[in-house]
Parts: sequence; structure tokens; C-alpha cells
Amino acid sequence: MNKKYTSTDIARLAGVSQSTVSRALSPGNAWMISPEKREKILKLCRKYGYFPKRSGEKIYHKTYKVGFLLGDMGKDLTSTSFSIMLRELCDFLQFSSYTMTLIRVGSNQQKITSEVKRILKSNIADIYIASDSILSGQTLELLHAVNTRLIRFTPFNAPVRELHSYHGISNVEYDYVPAYDEAAKIIPGEAYSSMIYLGYGDVTDKVKYDALQKMIFRHQITESKIPCFMQESGSVIWDQTYRKNRLLIEHVWQKIKGKKYYWVGCLLLAQALSDHMQSLGLIPDQDFFIITYGVFGKINGLSGTSPDPFSVIGYHAGTAAEIMGELAMDLLEDPTPRKAMIPVTFQPSAALGGKNCFFI
Repeated sequence: MNKKYTSTDIARLAGVSQSTVSRALSPGNAWMISPEKREKILKLCRKYGYFPKRSGEKIYHKTYKVGFLLGDMGKDLTSTSFSIMLRELCDFLQFSSYTMTLIRVGSNQQKITSEVKRILKSNIADIYIASDSILSGQTLELLHAVNTRLIRFTPFNAPVRELHSYHGISNVEYDYVPAYDEAAKIIPGEAYSSMIYLGYGDVTDKVKYDALQKMIFRHQITESKIPCFMQESGSVIWDQTYRKNRLLIEHVWQKIKGKKYYWVGCLLLAQALSDHMQSLGLIPDQDFFIITYGVFGKINGLSGTSPDPFSVIGYHAGTAAEIMGELAMDLLEDPTPRKAMIPVTFQPSAALGGKNCFFI
């Protein structure tokens, strides 16, 4: 019996997404892709006898909107990296004839649940994107019961967490292993004897530190553990502001000084550390080296050089937005849950042989 080809098969054979196949077959949307790519897809469709039926594989659409559920909207939108990723995602969706609607659902579980109930009654969007903090308990059950086109998004400030993928919904995660492996190849072996991990002491810092140790053992760099200084948030008041991070560095300096390599849990803390060390007459990328986490991207349409000579583990905002947008468009055709991976890379500082790259 001959195989019945689907849009998924055509997309795989053409090396494109399902949404691209859909555009190629739609007279109203064909302009969104190149003539060469459309012709390639049409040839494959003719070869394997695939054309969408009037039912079954018909494109699903009602509102032409994607709803992004935010718990702490004030904090999320003031994050430069997150806001730029949202902007890139808006651009992608609008190019695909969709728009994105930001939906605030509160910061505690009871309020989130009640807000989600109201949102679902109003049928705001065809697809919903929500973070882990929102997708828990009754909220997850409510969303999934009403709309199977649901995407779980893990914020980058919670990296390398080995979170299980929720069954029944789609997941967007980060592929960190290649970035850590690349870091292991580039950072000189002798660096680890003069390295310390610096973080706030929260769950994500502990997971990042664990990932660093796994990298070291995986590549057999050293049998010793990297010293770790985790400043518990309860002992010193800190916040996601430069001033608070600078005060934190000054408070703990006597406990962390004397190292040449600092692996730092977040970019803001790394900037505060670098400025403090420079105020003592030390030269970055010469007297000390910093490895931290960030997002590569553009601000106001311009890319450039960061003033901080850090080595950075991060993802490209545009790439992440495209992957998430393609996943959303694919779910319009076929709501079958799937997982999309955002590639994470390691960008070494100039002193370690890297090229200048703008990160945010």
C-alpha cells in the first residue's frame, strides 16, 4: 500500500517548516517565501501526490492572534533581552499575517487561575505561549482543556534546567550542551585552577554551577571541583539593578578576590564585578577573565561591540523568535504537540580568540 504523504513529510523532504509548505500552497500567502523555495515545494507535492484537503488538514484560524501570557509583566518587559526577543517575535508573526497579544495574568497562583478562566472565555487568541511559572496545577489543566495549541516557553534566566517536557503541549527549550562543549575547548586548561563560580544562590544558579561541573568532568579537565560562592538572597538585599549588584560585589569581595577566572551566573552581576575590579586598577581580559550568560542581538536595528570584554554563553534573539514563531505557525496546521530547541552558543572574548559581538 502506497504511503499517504502529509504536510509534515513534504516539509521534511524540502527542509522547511510546515508553515512554509502551507504558504507555498496558499495563493494569498505565497509571496511570503522565495519563488525558488515555492517551486521546490510544489514539485515535491506533485511528485508525492500531496495537496491539502478541504477538511482534516485545513489551516486552523479564528483570531489571527498569538497570546503571550506574562505573570510579572513589569519585570518581563523591563528586561532588555526579553523585550528584544518579543519584538523579534512580533516582527515574525506580523510577516506571517498574525499579531501578538500580551496578556497579564498576575503573579500568584490563585490570581493566575482566575485570570486564565476569563481569558479562555473571551477566546482572545488561536495559540497561547506561557512560561513555566504560569503552566502549573489548575492553570495548565484549564489551558490545555480549551486549547491544545499551547506552547511552554522557558525563560533564559532559568537555563540548563532539566525540566520534563509537559505531555500534551508543545515545548520550547534551549540546547546548552554544544555551548558548554565549545567553552571546554576554548578556555585554557590551566584556567580552572584559578576559577570561581559566582552567583546569587538561587535554583537557577545552582543548576548552572552543576552544568559547569558536568562539563569539566565530561571533558576530563580536572578532578577537582570549581570553588563556588553563592550569596544567599536572604543575607544581603539584592535586586536586578546595577546598583544593588555593585553593592553585593563590594560586600563579598574579600571572599572572592584573588582569582583570575570568574564564571558569573548573570550578566548584570558580571558587569558589577568587572567595574569593581577595574576600579582597583585591574585590566579585563588581561588581569581577569569573566564568563557569563547573555542574549546576542541588536538594539535599535544596530549591532555593535559590547563595552564589556566577556565570554558569553547565550542565544540569538532573532533565531529564538523565528523558531518560536515557526512552531506557532506549524501548530495552526497540526496541533500535535512537539518540541523546538533554541541553539545556544559560546562567544569567547577577544583575548580567548573570539570576535566582538553585541549581547544584551
